[in-house]
Amino acid sequence: YLDEWGNNGLDFTKPGVSTHFLVTALTLPADQRPAAEAHAEAVRKRFFQQGPMKSANLGRDDERRLRVLKTLLT
Repeated sequence: YLDEWGNNGLDFTKPGVSTHFLVTALTLPADQRPAAEAHAEAVRKRFFQQGPMKSANLGRDDERRLRVLKTLLT
C-alpha cells in the first residue's frame, strides 16, 4: 500500500506550494494481507460509509481522527 501527499513538482517559487512531499508505504507478509484488507474495509465502512478512507474527509474533527486511528490499530 502506497500513498503520497504534497507537491511532487517541488517548485517552491509558487505561492501556497507545500515545502514537503511525503510518501508512505505499508508492507506486510502476503499471508496477512486478506485479514488486513478486511479490517481496513470494515474501518472504512464504519467511518467513511461509501467513500474512500481519506484523512481530508475527517475535516478538523480530531476526536474522530483519533477514533479512526485507534480502530485501525486494533
